[in-house]
Amino acid sequence: MALVKRRPRVTVLVPRVVHPGESFEATFEVDVQKAVPIDSFVVTLDGRTRVLSPQGGYSIGSSPLALSARISGPAELAPGRHRFPCRFELPLDAPPTLHGLLVRITYALGAQIVIPWWLDVDRAFELTVVARPYDGPRTPAPLLYSSAPDGPTEREPHAEVSVADGVVEPDRALRGAVALGNVAFARYTGIRVTLTGWEHVLGVAQERVFGAWQIQIPLSSPTDGEPIPFDLRVPDVPPSMGNQDFRVRWTLDVTVTRKLGADLVVSLPITVLPRGSSAQSVGVVRAAPSVGNARTAAVWSEVAARAGMRFDGERLEARVGEVDVAIMRESAQGRPRLVAQLAFPSLGLELRGGPAGGLSSLWSTPGVLLGRGFRLESRDRPQLVALIERVEVVLGRASVRHFDDERLVLERAGAGVSTDPVRDFASTALAVAALLPKLARELPLASGIDAGPWRALAERLGAELLPARPSVRGELDGHAIEVAQLWAPGGVAEALRVTARSSAALAPRFVGAHLRDLPTEAKELCREWDSQETSLEISAGELCVKLPGTLADPDQALTTADRLIRLIEVLSRRAAYR
Repeated sequence: MALVKRRPRVTVLVPRVVHPGESFEATFEVDVQKAVPIDSFVVTLDGRTRVLSPQGGYSIGSSPLALSARISGPAELAPGRHRFPCRFELPLDAPPTLHGLLVRITYALGAQIVIPWWLDVDRAFELTVVARPYDGPRTPAPLLYSSAPDGPTEREPHAEVSVADGVVEPDRALRGAVALGNVAFARYTGIRVTLTGWEHVLGVAQERVFGAWQIQIPLSSPTDGEPIPFDLRVPDVPPSMGNQDFRVRWTLDVTVTRKLGADLVVSLPITVLPRGSSAQSVGVVRAAPSVGNARTAAVWSEVAARAGMRFDGERLEARVGEVDVAIMRESAQGRPRLVAQLAFPSLGLELRGGPAGGLSSLWSTPGVLLGRGFRLESRDRPQLVALIERVEVVLGRASVRHFDDERLVLERAGAGVSTDPVRDFASTALAVAALLPKLARELPLASGIDAGPWRALAERLGAELLPARPSVRGELDGHAIEVAQLWAPGGVAEALRVTARSSAALAPRFVGAHLRDLPTEAKELCREWDSQETSLEISAGELCVKLPGTLADPDQALTTADRLIRLIEVLSRRAAYR
């Protein structure tokens, strides 16, 4: 045998890519020019994870794979080509090949041929391991993120971002939409949508962007809350993955640029699946969740359905007994608010009020605080205190902007773009609306009012006493009757008003007529009311008499009501028109 030996040349045939959890065949081809003795022929499959060290250079992490097989012992390889097929099986949890900035995962097939008394053959061949495609069932994972979950704050930039599915794969579109808030103040100029890949070394405070792909959306005159769609095709990138050494993650970063002021950035976590995953059906295009005005409308529609209200596209409406409720959004000088307006029959308390504190405290008259920052006054302080105690129980997080005998306005900070705050505010408004009619029935009588005559009058009319004013509404001889106390400034009981309502409209000639213009029979009934202290008012549907003082004897009110009924009959008879 020749003293000079020639080492064999080794090549390997492998699939273009292999997947974790699969077995594959590798064929080692050994080309021998001259016969050569060998002591052994060993093939290996090694996988290594290397991470960038803070001190520089790469340190060896875990070894996901270390396989070897002896395919030949001492032998002599004759001239020619020798083929050695081998089968390897990758573990299911083997991470795919990754050439990152912080992390590098490599796989290599090795061939070691030991030649006695000569240089050995030691070759390594890179093997590309690709993540196994996901082919199981999956429910789309839509995402909705906001720079401020409760909506835009005062004049601050605000953006809502949604994507149809937060789980994507290469060569598929990442679809979404952006809605901007406070457009009038933020001066937006454009939107940049970026798919960003991050490497993170666990156990070390190291994270680095290894790739970013973006699209630009210029803005000229954006509309507040109007959705702006985007469509970003995912390139051929590594999937989301990780083990005990590292993690690869993805974010969708939506940057809203501004003419003045810092840019606004909203980041959404994205999961990238391996290429070839069948997570989405080809041809099916899913819409991104609603953002901006469309999402707000959906939120308010949901609240309306749950609260038993109506949504007309702009506000919630309901009627609770005799109380009309309207809830809407309002933005004054960049301050988004939820506002509820309640309209109701007069409480008769002479309520008035305004903001407490500040300059108003320098000239405000004594009142009682209602909730946070609103001072309320009325004709009678004990009644006022009782009213406030009842209202504050149901006021919740709402504050009072305006309160009088027939109208109450509540407000709460917030843009009304999420369900819970709107539902909570609507519940508060409805609870207050349900309480208001009860207040007219359950408040104590005003100071200085004798309850006895009023209760006796209510009992004789079979009616209910409303102590707030006070007043009694009932029926006498088929006619609606109301007896109510009238008050002069300073809380002085000025007059008693007795009203009788006609079932049919009176002739126009009698509406507003003076006593001297009435028929003789009518004048006889009204003779006692022709004085400076007593007055008669005639309208198309009712007659009203004002008597001085307050109710001391229920008979006086009943007698007056009886006369008003007789007067209605007189004025309604045909003879009265001659």
